[in-house]
Amino acid sequence: MLKIGEYSMRPIEKKDLEQVLAWRNSERIRSVMFSDQIITMQEHLAWFERIKRLEIPVHFVFEYKNRPIGYISYSDIDKRSLTCSSGTYLGEQAEIPELAGIILQFFTTQYAFEKLGMRKIWAYSFAYNKKIKKLDKLFGCQQEGRLKQHILKNGKYEDLDIMSLFYDDWKSKREVLQRYLFPEANMPN
Repeated sequence: MLKIGEYSMRPIEKKDLEQVLAWRNSERIRSVMFSDQIITMQEHLAWFERIKRLEIPVHFVFEYKNRPIGYISYSDIDKRSLTCSSGTYLGEQAEIPELAGIILQFFTTQYAFEKLGMRKIWAYSFAYNKKIKKLDKLFGCQQEGRLKQHILKNGKYEDLDIMSLFYDDWKSKREVLQRYLFPEANMPN
């Protein structure tokens, strides 16, 4: 659905379920998720059956050289207000380029604005997650608010920041990021 150079994103398929579940249940991924319980294959299959009935695909596998390395999702899609939230993670860590996480975010943002037609995307992140804060800043995201002591995580109530990016702000960042991340690739409009 979107391909730039050696990276692509495509709708999740049944063949991906085992891999995506293994990523989601890994300690590394669960440790940064709001809901950190282990998901069973039966629960995962039920989720997949629900998302297959959606009008448009909003759950994707992110690939490098045709190898699945991550996951992208969109939710809270408001077609009237043209807003949605997004979520991502890199499932693979071995044998991937250093910039894969930044490129994952680029794909997530580009698809939301250019393919879904959103004017604003937003996400929650743990206030303590400095790595995500740095990435959000690189992309031009702004903090719109904080939900104090909102999620119980490891026996402690943690704050969530509400981060957002408007399409007009993305347009100015996109060109710079494109030249840096994909210097030799022909970019889609």
